[in-house]
Amino acid sequence: MDNRKQRKGNTLALALVSLATLSACGTFAYANTTASEVPAGNQPPHLQSIQDVVFPLDAYEPTPEQVGDLTSAMRYALSDCMGRFGFTDYPKHRLKASVSPFPEDRRYLFIEPAKAAQYGYAGAPASELSDKPLKADTAVKSSAPSAEEQAVYLGKGQHTYRSSQIPQGGCLGEARRSVLAGTNAENEWLVTQLRGQASDEAQADARTVEATQQWSACMARSGHAYSDPAAAWEDPRWAARRDGGPLSPEEQKVAQADMQCKLEVNYLGIRSTVEKEVQTRLIASSAERLDKYRADLRVKLSNAAKILAE
Repeated sequence: MDNRKQRKGNTLALALVSLATLSACGTFAYANTTASEVPAGNQPPHLQSIQDVVFPLDAYEPTPEQVGDLTSAMRYALSDCMGRFGFTDYPKHRLKASVSPFPEDRRYLFIEPAKAAQYGYAGAPASELSDKPLKADTAVKSSAPSAEEQAVYLGKGQHTYRSSQIPQGGCLGEARRSVLAGTNAENEWLVTQLRGQASDEAQADARTVEATQQWSACMARSGHAYSDPAAAWEDPRWAARRDGGPLSPEEQKVAQADMQCKLEVNYLGIRSTVEKEVQTRLIASSAERLDKYRADLRVKLSNAAKILAE
């Protein structure tokens, strides 16, 4: 693929990435899930994965089907806007559901040990990251755009096209506004912010600190000196690999030991238990804002239904 086609693919992919902001980003979880409180000091379960773990804040996220509707509505609105300017190569694809293609285990820098031994810290290739890959008809355009099309799409550069005013933020901005109409912009990232805060507080919790120290001691017994999992994951020796370089036997060895040590000290069980506790507390202290966030989601879904019915 030539560079111009790659650039357009990247640009349009950013539009689809921006769809996540319709639901305040985060993992696509189930809106009807009941968040169960986890008592402080509760004995953490011994976990080998958190792929199926339900976190309290998951209850505030849209379902995969709802994300599919929001994504489809924005695509429809984008197609209509671009069509007004004569750009018709923006088909309206209706998604039944949309799920995150990345394993939840990456939250704690975890990969199945066998995959770590095989692929290192890159983990499995993209084709193996999800058991529900996107269908071919959900792919973004990859043909190279003209400067005028870019301007209409993103609203950058020229302000008019063929004597017509380009919407603020381009057709992408217009499409977003059509789905977000009637919602509070201040709440758009609330759940994402609370997830980040919960993660930070959980990482600083004494139980997590102790688990990290135990993991570090386990790694040392295997001949690898790291203070915390991030230091191993981001070891400069793997930098060339991230830039497309070859996988080294050393990375495979370290990555496998890393994952095995996480399992040995129950790192996933401890981290998830602590994070659940923090999320539960944050939900209680942010109840009013979260109620508004849920109300905004209902408005967005209503907007999406109207757009898809047109």
